[in-house]
Amino acid sequence: MNKYHFNNKVLLFTLVFALFGLSGYCQTYYVATTGSDANTKVQAQNTATPWKTIQHACNNATPGTTIQIMAGTYVEQISMPVSGSAGGGYITLTNYNGGKAIISGNATAATLLTISSQSYIKIIGLEFYNCIGNNSIGIFIDGVTSNIQIANNVIHHIYWNASFSAVPNSSQNAQPLIAYGDSITSLKNITIQGNNFYDNATGFSESCTLDGNIDGFSISNNMVHNNQNIGIDIAGNYGTCPDPFTDHARNGVVKNNTVWKCHSVYDGSAAGIYVDGGKNTIVEQNESYNNDWGIEVGCEIPGDTTANIKVRDNILYRNGGGMQVGGYDGPVNTGRVINSTISNNTFFANDTLATGNGELSLSYSENCSFYNNIFYSKSDAIISSGWNTGNSKAFQFDYNRYYSIKSDSVNATFSYGTFSYTGFTSYKSGSGFDSHSVFTNPSLTDTTLSALNFHLLSSSSCINEGMPGFPVDTSERDFDGNARIVGSHIDIGADEYQSPSGLYAIDNIESVKIYPNPATYFITVELPANISSGTIKVIDMYGRIVIAETINSKTLNMNMSNLPTGVYCILVDDKYCNKIVKQ
Repeated sequence: MNKYHFNNKVLLFTLVFALFGLSGYCQTYYVATTGSDANTKVQAQNTATPWKTIQHACNNATPGTTIQIMAGTYVEQISMPVSGSAGGGYITLTNYNGGKAIISGNATAATLLTISSQSYIKIIGLEFYNCIGNNSIGIFIDGVTSNIQIANNVIHHIYWNASFSAVPNSSQNAQPLIAYGDSITSLKNITIQGNNFYDNATGFSESCTLDGNIDGFSISNNMVHNNQNIGIDIAGNYGTCPDPFTDHARNGVVKNNTVWKCHSVYDGSAAGIYVDGGKNTIVEQNESYNNDWGIEVGCEIPGDTTANIKVRDNILYRNGGGMQVGGYDGPVNTGRVINSTISNNTFFANDTLATGNGELSLSYSENCSFYNNIFYSKSDAIISSGWNTGNSKAFQFDYNRYYSIKSDSVNATFSYGTFSYTGFTSYKSGSGFDSHSVFTNPSLTDTTLSALNFHLLSSSSCINEGMPGFPVDTSERDFDGNARIVGSHIDIGADEYQSPSGLYAIDNIESVKIYPNPATYFITVELPANISSGTIKVIDMYGRIVIAETINSKTLNMNMSNLPTGVYCILVDDKYCNKIVKQ
């Protein structure tokens, strides 16, 4: 055989395979409620002759396929039967032309979308809705799976029971989104970004859960609100994976989410963000308010640990309790939290039920550090403890700023293990903690509940007063996304003081561009090519709509000059797309 001729045949076959083989030409298929699954693949590439069901489109997808789902309600339970690939591209399910594509359970118990042992899948801009019944699920991911992106979707009314206020038991659950690492091979590269989880009755479960053998994840820029029980949960040690050494979500980040009104109807202990058995996780730049707890780092399984968690640059305010760290009933009935750092956060006016939880509650933990935090209380209790071992080597506190409106430094209370102290001086002397910390007003911009603003005033004693040489890694930013150190030292709290500059963006979702104009307090909204109209809303930190306008062109200028200073969420068609800071 002529070697040169053989090589040319191989080259020709490779070219034909790349163009016409598994990549499926990177085809786009259309689905509509008025379509027909009897249409051919060629016909389904035309908006005039789409397929009728999303499942049929998924059955025909190949790497690189995009499935455009036209506006309408699809009563389906979809199972993704194929994978995309690194070479051929993702398989993408998305809404067509910005339309409202709803996948509905039709008020029955259902799992709306299952991705099991399939990879390179994107789910973008869809609505998952109306599953009612025990073990209902919006999106379920499991098996040997990697490279999954769940972005800009709306997931709501996933109920374990028809009544939102019904009190569940431990076997009654619903899960709007769960990634379930149940294989020896870990789930990898799971991205959950820009989604809106609301009005879900999850029973004993959570609105967004990563559980078991998951290695590498990002949960960012989501809105999670008005849900029954916990908002976001990073879990482990529950026997999800058969290998106990990998049975925990790890090596991930929970970043820039806004979480509010997550409440447990059975015990009032739901955290907006909960790390329970997870490891090597960063929780940063989140805003958590009006939940039972703002953030909890715990470990519910006896004998196990939650380890190497960094909680930094978050704002927690007006929660039933600010933050809980540790196994809540250890060492016998729960596990422990170890080797974790809570730094550069702002706690404000938590303990809203005046139960004595304070801004920070401590329980069974070891080797945990608390640095550069602002604890601004409206009650007597600032630090509380439910840990009965009294191990004084478990925690390290320093360079924090404490303040209470109700109590001065002489009467504020601090608890640690079996020890309780009245007065800041007594606490420092008795505990040996906080040698460089101060009890004084941190001078936040506005502490009025109707116009909260947690930026530091130029006169704040928190500026350049954090721990000298504090180890800030290259990825860390303050709550607004600015450099974490400006000046000689890191500032105390979630905000690194900047000279006021008007209006600027904290983040930007790729599909919708937001351009703030600091000089005029206008924002410019630019829609992508496939969206010609929509509704834009500006929501304040309490979830109130302060501006709402209809977009009738590709760009829209919105005037924010009449709004008070603060942080605002920008939504287009009820999908979160940005946070804007007004100073």
